[in-house]
Amino acid sequence: RSGGITHGPKPRDYSYHLPKKMLLGALRAALSARLQEGAVKVVKEFELSTHKTRDFHEVLERLDLDSTVLIVDNSDNPNLALSSRNIPHVTLMESHEVHPFHLLGHKSVVFTESTIRHCSEVLAS
Repeated sequence: RSGGITHGPKPRDYSYHLPKKMLLGALRAALSARLQEGAVKVVKEFELSTHKTRDFHEVLERLDLDSTVLIVDNSDNPNLALSSRNIPHVTLMESHEVHPFHLLGHKSVVFTESTIRHCSEVLAS
């Protein structure tokens, strides 16, 4: 009455890990595609005096960014993290988290100067 299941489900992990060189090549291709479109902007630094979303929204308007925006910043800036998280079309990431999916899924990409230097060193190798 409580017998086993003859050919029951066997849970497996079907995930696939992309090789590092292939991932770096895809990052180079995605970044160059965004550069050719003119969708990459480089700012010196995000200096926000407060954590208010309104202040960050003004910065986005000054940069003429109104659609989906990916911000890549390695600095530990709590005001940037707090002020950007409430805007639905803005994603904040560090450079080691960026995937080609993120670059192609956003219409604009904003780098800080220090982050773009770090990314160019990583992608040049």
